[in-house]
Amino acid sequence: ELLIMLTPLEPLKKHQDVKMPRTKNAAAWLLGLESFRKWRDSNIIEEGGHVFCCYGIPGAGKTVISSVVIDDLYSQFHKVHPNIGIACLYGDYKDEKNQTLVHILGSFLRQFLTT
Repeated sequence: ELLIMLTPLEPLKKHQDVKMPRTKNAAAWLLGLESFRKWRDSNIIEEGGHVFCCYGIPGAGKTVISSVVIDDLYSQFHKVHPNIGIACLYGDYKDEKNQTLVHILGSFLRQFLTT
């Protein structure tokens, strides 16, 4: 009950919803880029974290690309480096009233405590 009180946002549920219709090799081009792999791997080597953020016009594919990156991070690091926290947030202009700073920070905290 305490975890639910932290935030009404459910980014991991949203992540599962986004993955469902995704094609098999969606954003494979991104995962193959040296600059992406360098960014991803620098999160292990360097102290501190690096943020991945997609922005652009509606319908550009930001949500799908982000979901691929999240899955890649989990597959690369989650079991091998359990001390690395991975959290996500999908912004939604239709849910602007719930996307307050307190709810966003609560969402990250909830994810770090439960994954």
